Amino acid sequence: MSNRQISSKRKSSIRIGSETSATRAKILDEVERLMISEGYASVTSRRVAKELDIKPSLVHYYFPTTDDLLLAVWLRSIETQRFHEEAEAIDSLESLWRTYYSKSRNALALEFMALANHRKVIRDQIALHTHNIRGSRSELLSKLSDLSKLPDGCGPDGLSVVLIAVARTLVMEEGLGITRGHDEAISIVKSLLDMLEP
Repeated sequence: MSNRQISSKRKSSIRIGSETSATRAKILDEVERLMISEGYASVTSRRVAKELDIKPSLVHYYFPTTDDLLLAVWLRSIETQRFHEEAEAIDSLESLWRTYYSKSRNALALEFMALANHRKVIRDQIALHTHNIRGSRSELLSKLSDLSKLPDGCGPDGLSVVLIAVARTLVMEEGLGITRGHDEAISIVKSLLDMLEP
């Protein structure tokens, strides 16, 4: 569901700027930068406008509510992730692990997960898109690996969850300056992926 569709029911009288606008893209870039560097709580229309040296009303022209703004960043991150995964032509478990372990993608995902505890519309969209992405990741894992080498009862969905959990934990802890055990954890993941190579 696009930002425009979500907003239309709540703010049908407010015109929303073009989704292909360069100004809209700059606003989303700034929100993403703020979320990664300072956390989601730093994102307000006033703060974004100040950082871009524009009027807050221009932010509202494109995004009538803060939820609209944050959701647009989330949806764009999903599309960007899909684009990069297609462009990178993931053809091995190692290249797939690199997408799981992307520090910038995980930093943004962690902020959105924290935000989801406070904003239902964000939580609902994250749940929907995560379900879909996990399905496509599981299909990719099935194509790239010999899952018969996993213990009984273990399949691509579970493997996907384990890889995401390890990657996100590593990124979250590195952000706090915690690195003990990280090299070993990465070695364990790489050994597992080597074992699963067809």
